[in-house]
Formats: sequence, structure tokens, C-alpha cells
Amino acid sequence: MAGTNERYAEELVRREMKIKPGKNSFGYVYVQGEKCAVSAINRALKNAGGKPKECALSDYTAKGSSKKGAMPEFIITFHSELNTIIVVECKKNISLHESVNRDQPLKYAVDGVLYYAKYLKDEFHVIAIAQSGTDTGKMLVSTFYWPKNQADYIEYTKIRNIILEPENYLKMIKGEKIQKAYDADTIQITAANMHDSLRINKIDRKSVV
Repeated sequence: MAGTNERYAEELVRREMKIKPGKNSFGYVYVQGEKCAVSAINRALKNAGGKPKECALSDYTAKGSSKKGAMPEFIITFHSELNTIIVVECKKNISLHESVNRDQPLKYAVDGVLYYAKYLKDEFHVIAIAQSGTDTGKMLVSTFYWPKNQADYIEYTKIRNIILEPENYLKMIKGEKIQKAYDADTIQITAANMHDSLRINKIDRKSVV
């Protein structure tokens, strides 16, 4: 199970996605360690086993030793799209976001969520989200889509470091327009960051002159 600091990363994801454990208006959110009611998900995660220390995405032989199977932080299902799921992997430290070759699933968020996705995509269209960090303004987020039974995934670089609400991810993979809603705290933080940036730029311009 994740340590206390990693729980901060998970809480950040919950706030940004506007989700709660259990039943939501769009579907259901399963948290780490909770057995999913969808047998196909359980079957795929059991087949994945625990995350291995090192494993290329093309390698299906290297697996971890967990008898419980793979355990992502969140699995999200939809009422309207039974064949599409979201899987989320969180890390507390942004330095653990991604390895060079994406082949260290036990240690890194991106590597880990893609490891889950390569097994889940045998049963579902998988939206895979890797999130690292405990601060909204400094977090790293990578989003992928692995269509069912396809050999490779798609990376959505245009929404890098952004977390959307679950239904917006469905719009994203369908090519529909999405719009992120920001709460008052986020707007205040953004405004403060802009003010600091303008102040620094002003100082820089003076120093150049």
C-alpha cells in the first residue's frame, strides 16, 4: 500500500478529477486494494501480477511476485461506455515520474500505468494516467490511450501536466472538444504565479537595460 506522502498525490488526483471512491454520477471509482466488481478487470490485473522491477512493454513474461495481482491507485468505469476504463498510477515524487525507456514499472508512474494498460487492453479501451507530485502547480501528468487489442498506445502530449474530469477523457478519445473547469483556489494560485512571473520579467528587463 502507498505511504502517507503518496496519499497526498492520490488526494490531489481526486480533487482535480472531481471523483470520490465508489459510485459517481458517471460510473464507479475503485481505489487501490479494492476488488473490482468487473470480472474482466480482475482477470487482467491478476494476469499482470505485481509490477516487476524491470520489464519492457513488449515483454509479457516478466512479472512481479504479488499473488493479489496488480494494484493501481484508481480504476474508473463508466455507465455509458462499458468497454472503456481509466487506470491511474500515482507517485509522490516527480523524480519518479518516468524512466528513459519506460521499462521500470515498479519504480516509475508512467512505466507502471503502461504496464497495467498492456494487460487491461486485452479486455478494454484503456485511458492510462500517470501522475507524480503532491502540489498542483508542480505535478507531472502523462496521459495515454491504449485501444482494445491494439499493439501500441497513443500519448496525448497536448494535455501534459493537466488532469481532466473522467467524462472529458471520453470526449478526448472521441476527438470532441473538452474544457477544464478551474476552482477558485486554482485561479488564485495561477494569478499569483502570473504576478510573480511578471515581476521577475520586469526585474530581468531592468537588469538588461
